[in-house]
Amino acid sequence: MGPELWIILAAAFVGGGAIGSGGTLFAQWLFKQIETREPPVRTLASAEVDLLRADIQDMTRHVHNLDARLDFQERLIGGSLTPPAPPGRLGPREDEPARGPDGTT
Repeated sequence: MGPELWIILAAAFVGGGAIGSGGTLFAQWLFKQIETREPPVRTLASAEVDLLRADIQDMTRHVHNLDARLDFQERLIGGSLTPPAPPGRLGPREDEPARGPDGTT
């Protein structure tokens, strides 16, 4: 359809009145006459389907891992998990004399 037809249709719709009604009826008739073709449906080969399924399973595993990490971080930041206490002080070495609290022997 050329641009002239679209201009005529637009003028008929904008014009209103009997021209607008006639234009509407003409447009409906015209669209019924135009054959609508369905786009061809492309089927996937079984190898492509298997590859897509493997990709989806891999992405699902990654999302589950990220979700578990996020839950751990939320619990850690929220205070429901406490980090382990730091180790205590080491005792004196066997070949070194014991020192007092002020650092003298």
